[in-house]
Amino acid sequence: MSLPWTSITASVELDNRTGCFVGDVTLPGHYDAATHALVFMLGGVTTRWKQTVAYYLTGNSTDGSVLADIVVQIIDRCYDIVINVICVTSDMGSANKAMWKKTGYRE
Repeated sequence: MSLPWTSITASVELDNRTGCFVGDVTLPGHYDAATHALVFMLGGVTTRWKQTVAYYLTGNSTDGSVLADIVVQIIDRCYDIVINVICVTSDMGSANKAMWKKTGYRE
């Protein structure tokens, strides 16, 4: 599973179809206009495939400890449908370092 971050243009706009505003942060416990997208993906090790399984809009600052709970939920759901997760990868940005620290991983 990989955790890439992508910058987006911050903008909160009205969705005329639903009547709701979109563009705010969607990561639990965070509030602001979104400036980044965080994508959770699964990929094959012995066969070539990849699938986006979750995404969140985030701000400039992210409490990485929240990411640990999301990763654990994704792994649990994978095991429920017999997908064996053998590796989790990320860059070592500050939010991801906080995630790894919460899981007990040490550099």
